[in-house]
Amino acid sequence: MRASTFAALTLAAVVAADQCNTGSAQCCNSVKQADDESLTGIFGLLGIVVGEVTGQVGVDCSPIGALSSGGGQCNQHPVCCTNNTFKGLVNLGCSPINVGL
Repeated sequence: MRASTFAALTLAAVVAADQCNTGSAQCCNSVKQADDESLTGIFGLLGIVVGEVTGQVGVDCSPIGALSSGGGQCNQHPVCCTNNTFKGLVNLGCSPINVGL
């Protein structure tokens, strides 16, 4: 990895961490509204009551900090999520963040 790419990713992780005061910075393959019908199956498997979830939900997520140390970058949806109980499969309470890349 080029040094400039690594520096940009490290800076992005720091910026993202600063923007997440109540949760963790995540890179998600998709972000959907909690009432999106495509989430019904996932919620059912995880025992999540659909009516209790509001806002945005991140699907298939990884911590942005881990991406910066591993050489990847977030080409999908950088978000700040308040609940990552399901190890990245779904993250609840997500809001978009600007990682400055």
